[in-house]
Amino acid sequence: MAKRSKTVQEFNPKIDAIKSEYTMPRNEPGLMPGEVWGFQRQAPGAPSAQPCARPALEFPPINNMGVTGGVDAGEVFDDGTEILEVRAKGSRAQFVRIPKPNSTVSSRAGFVDQVSFTLKKSEVRGPWLSDSDCVSVLSENLVSIFGFGVVSQRSAGLNFYQETWVLGMDWGFVSIGGQNETVLVQVTGSGCLRAKPGWETRLHAFLSECQTARITRVDLAADLFDGSYSPEQARADYLDGGYALTARRPRCEMKGDWLGETDPRGRTFYVGSRKSGKLSRVYQKGLQLGRGFLGDRFEELAAWTRIECEWHNQAREIPLDVLLEPGKYLAGAYPCFGFLSAVQARIQTLKKTVSLTVEAGIAIVRRQFGRWFYALRELKGDAVLDEICIPELPKSLDFGDYRTCLDAITPNFMRLPDGAVVSSLAAYG
Repeated sequence: MAKRSKTVQEFNPKIDAIKSEYTMPRNEPGLMPGEVWGFQRQAPGAPSAQPCARPALEFPPINNMGVTGGVDAGEVFDDGTEILEVRAKGSRAQFVRIPKPNSTVSSRAGFVDQVSFTLKKSEVRGPWLSDSDCVSVLSENLVSIFGFGVVSQRSAGLNFYQETWVLGMDWGFVSIGGQNETVLVQVTGSGCLRAKPGWETRLHAFLSECQTARITRVDLAADLFDGSYSPEQARADYLDGGYALTARRPRCEMKGDWLGETDPRGRTFYVGSRKSGKLSRVYQKGLQLGRGFLGDRFEELAAWTRIECEWHNQAREIPLDVLLEPGKYLAGAYPCFGFLSAVQARIQTLKKTVSLTVEAGIAIVRRQFGRWFYALRELKGDAVLDEICIPELPKSLDFGDYRTCLDAITPNFMRLPDGAVVSSLAAYG
């Protein structure tokens, strides 16, 4: 009997799993075979949205081994929120997801809340021989981008790198050593908030010049202070199909008290997972900062909702343009995010964060030590505060930015273990 060539389903079983994610089962009520669930959101202010059927995506074989009409690497498919591109990986094909922007939404309807990227050490331009020298040169680039650079070294490396340095006042990390001769730069949400304005444009230009640079994680967010969206609405949108264009909904998770009428600490609705490379969360930011101690302001705090979407580069390529158009990419993450329109003002976010953190701190100290402070003041007078107070700010109240980082470092440079000098902090002056 003649030997039969393997079909793509036999050659690569994962293709069936991908196809099943985009095709409704034949016995699904209300849909014809070959259709998938889509989603159309009504106009802003509409009570809900309705799912609708649309033609299924066709996923032909990745090659023409034993079949006709195969596809080649480079062909792309569009699922509405992401582009799926077929890329060759050795003798196999791989689907790589690329997030799509929503072109109808303002770029300023969202902001970058966290970013991580890698590049080869060979692309760090400047005179360096050792890993410490490389970090020193890279730090000068980071100062020109963010306004802060390396200030100290950790005792151990992170993310399987051999060595890790701290950026600014715990605003990120630079890791090096191993990992295919790459350097990993991570800037946290605090670092993004405190960086020199315009850092997104400067980072985009820097990464565009590096052939091996890759964004490995990016978090995009939007703050809504008027109560126009909430975790409860996110749950309703999820049930209506607003977080999926496919037959299979992404996993969801709810945190907080969803059985009672309210939760003084706030509710959170999660969609997706970090393992899949895409995780969204909708939570009550005001109540989170209030920490359950500002119950008399519940309605005001509950109105502040934050929408976040976190992408990782597992089988996914994160475009550099997310740095320039965060609002478009956040709105394009899921169909139900298409309503985003408010221009984000980070100054307003920072002011509200400072105010609520201070008020929550007063409430916590009053509840836990109020009686003691009263007794000690009666016994020893107001001078007792000088005996109690520690002349340092708690970390939650450290709201300095790139301009204050220099004041906390003396002298204006530090020496790395092998003698390399990081002088980039002097650029703050």
